[in-house]
Amino acid sequence: YNATVQDHYAKAILERMGVKTGSRNPWLSGNFAPIEKELPLTVCPYTGAIPEKLAGGEYIRNEGNPIFNQDLGRDAYWFDGDGMLIGVLFRHLDKAGTIQPEFTNRFI
Repeated sequence: YNATVQDHYAKAILERMGVKTGSRNPWLSGNFAPIEKELPLTVCPYTGAIPEKLAGGEYIRNEGNPIFNQDLGRDAYWFDGDGMLIGVLFRHLDKAGTIQPEFTNRFI
């Protein structure tokens, strides 16, 4: 796992979630931009190999998701506002060891 794989994954998912990346605030742009949509489990494109030890596991991240910062009357910060759980399930598909990552997210 490296930054190139992470960037490829992030670009594919961010576009599907309707992320607005035009903000000049570094805490509200690029990979930090607020996500406006929830997605069901969605197959993730990836390159390279996923380690076998991840099969059947999950990666879950709890983060800020400040989508309503225009009402704050001040500059927004990364930890302000609403929150979101973001997760990747590493589904074990077959006995041959095929692993398929699937993405989901939920507002909290």
